[in-house]
Amino acid sequence: MSTSSPTSWAAEPFDEEGDIILRSSDGTDFHVYKVVLILASPWFRTMFSLQQPAESTASTERPVIDVPEDAETLDALLRFCYPIPEPAVDSNLLEKVLEGAIKYELVKAISSCRALVSTFIPAYPLAMYTMCWRLDLEEEAAAAAKEWKTRVDGRMRNDDNNGIFYETRIGLSSIPEMEDLPAEVYQNLLRYIHGKKVTRFCSPPPYRSISSAYGERDLQAWDADRVSRSYPFTLPDANLVLRSTDGIDFPVHRLIVSLNTHSTETSGSYPLLDSPEVLEMHTSKLPILEAGYHSRILGQLLQLIYPPLPGQSVSDWPSVHLLADLRAGVVTAAERSGLLSVAKQYEAEWKRCLDVDPLLLYRIALHSGWTNAATAAASRVSDSSTLTEMIDADTTGLTAGEYHRLLRYIRVSQDTIFAVISKFMEDYEEGASVLAWKRDWHNIVRSYGRRAGITAALMELERWRGNDSARAYVSYKPSADELAGMANRLENQIEQATEDLEMILIPCD
Repeated sequence: MSTSSPTSWAAEPFDEEGDIILRSSDGTDFHVYKVVLILASPWFRTMFSLQQPAESTASTERPVIDVPEDAETLDALLRFCYPIPEPAVDSNLLEKVLEGAIKYELVKAISSCRALVSTFIPAYPLAMYTMCWRLDLEEEAAAAAKEWKTRVDGRMRNDDNNGIFYETRIGLSSIPEMEDLPAEVYQNLLRYIHGKKVTRFCSPPPYRSISSAYGERDLQAWDADRVSRSYPFTLPDANLVLRSTDGIDFPVHRLIVSLNTHSTETSGSYPLLDSPEVLEMHTSKLPILEAGYHSRILGQLLQLIYPPLPGQSVSDWPSVHLLADLRAGVVTAAERSGLLSVAKQYEAEWKRCLDVDPLLLYRIALHSGWTNAATAAASRVSDSSTLTEMIDADTTGLTAGEYHRLLRYIRVSQDTIFAVISKFMEDYEEGASVLAWKRDWHNIVRSYGRRAGITAALMELERWRGNDSARAYVSYKPSADELAGMANRLENQIEQATEDLEMILIPCD
């Protein structure tokens, strides 16, 4: 029942007649008949059947129920329930009404609103596609995607690697409403309009178990029992046990955990010491807290808050171990638990992941606030991947907005680099070949780095202009030192031209 006060009254027929009152989130009272709601909605039928019978009272006041919908949305929903003309619902109101209809199981409203979606798709295909993803309306989402593909196929003159980014299929296929949704919303649409098969548009992101994150081989190598019986879990005077989700107990010192736990403004932060306590006692008579993490993550976190043994610090780990931890979310767990010193140990080693999995590093760095690492990772992704390849990339953990900005960064970065190289080559040789080195650029850079790509581009020059004593142009091939010097100059020009592109990765307020 309500504890708020009304600020206004609904329009007819919800202004007087009824036996209950529904109060909207903005304080408008709707007088309605309970029986109408029961007939229109299984949800309301169940709710009213669970209510306790009212005690005998002389009061004639109608019971008031607060609902989270605003007055405009609630008015439309109720008009679908009553035997009166259906409300006029425009494209701006449609999502709120349809969401409410689905929540309250208003069959008539759902049917009418889904029919409205179909009428709005030709005018607003991207908005309808995004709305349908949110509401899990697969049939309508597929229809909206098809409409958008038909539209872009009819108007596109350039491929995604030429022309202005916002005039390409990739650039045009994102809208602000997608910003905070999972990247797959945007990525599935891109894959579809590029002729790739999409099994389901509204499917949720695949569940990534600890096994898929680390890999079966890594998990087999992880001996949780052995780790729980090794340093630092064998130190004397432990006074607390932290238990993992797979049932492994780690004896620790509450003071050590407390000293390494810092308050954080991260959304969803949850310190280990705030974990719920298990009623049973450990065999060592120590209290047990359910930590909420798999032993592979919890054991790693706890090991890193103690002073490391020689050769066992993060800086001593092989890159594959570092990447496995990043992939499974150890850094995220450290930040969520307030173990910021652990997160900083990983941050100090990010460069070792740059060449192995730059896209993974980009996601971790972006969400952890590692600005330099995020920019470097985006640059490495840009060097080694085309936009077409990025359509099939693993975007797990990215939002649609983050994914779109990364694609734009890649496109602008590549255009800038190619323009700098082309101009540099033109200065040395008029009419220098561009297509040859562009064709092989990504394969070379992916395998050997940007410097190798620059050198390969320079080697495409047919002649090198210089002046002899008579000031006549002659053709010659440069020495290794001269080639290295030219590559250095070109590399510096590229760095200067791309140094401000990191702003593309920052969302606009």
